[in-house]
Amino acid sequence: MFSGLGPWVQRLPGRLVHVNTLGCGIFAAVSGSSAATAATIGRISLPELKARGYDDSISIGSLAGAGTLGLLIPPSIVMIVYAVAAQVSIIRLFVAGVLPGILLMCLFSAYIAFWSIRHPDRVPPATEQLSLGEKVRRLRLLLPVVLLIVAVIGSIYGGIATATEAAVLGVVGSLLIAGVGGSLNWKTFTASLLGAARTSCMISFILIGAAYLTSAMSFTGLPANLAAWIGSLGLSQYALIAVLTVFFIILGAFLDGISIVVLTTSVL
Repeated sequence: MFSGLGPWVQRLPGRLVHVNTLGCGIFAAVSGSSAATAATIGRISLPELKARGYDDSISIGSLAGAGTLGLLIPPSIVMIVYAVAAQVSIIRLFVAGVLPGILLMCLFSAYIAFWSIRHPDRVPPATEQLSLGEKVRRLRLLLPVVLLIVAVIGSIYGGIATATEAAVLGVVGSLLIAGVGGSLNWKTFTASLLGAARTSCMISFILIGAAYLTSAMSFTGLPANLAAWIGSLGLSQYALIAVLTVFFIILGAFLDGISIVVLTTSVL
């Protein structure tokens, strides 16, 4: 990741810290999970940035922020759960998440640049300046992952495959890349199967609970009463969005994203 992305950000304020943002954006488009994105990229980038003399606050802070890109950038697991709970199109949600995800990446990079300009003594100087040809050659190291993203997301957007079929394509592509790269063995294969089984079971139980919660809400009439109460407040659209934003921030301090989606979809 550092060999492929690092040369392209050496001239930017913040330099290799931008690799956190770019790497999280790329990995989010593969995993669809914020936790997996932050854990995987952090395992790669934090030791490397520390060894090169970068300040821990900006290294860890940029990772913590960019790790949330897994919530927005397709194929986001949270989007899939919301689509099932709210009975809306998964493909339309995926399309809607691309631009906000890219915008958030740009904002993270802008903050890194601003912070680095204010604290130039806490960012080491550029270590190497490569020619354009060498940068392009190093960028080819990321080609397998980029092709996997294009195959999965492109097949959905192009109407070639459903979300489920694209997921199968992603699994097969990941196995091929791992096999060719030499990182696929029986231990990693079984660990991947167990991880996928745990995640699938967790989401299935959450959705079962959400179905019961939705039925209970319908019997009690809580959604209709809540909607009537909100309507009586006379809030504008933007004021309502602001109130909901504060509400979700408070929930986010205690619950994970999937739980928040399941609990609030049936009400809101």
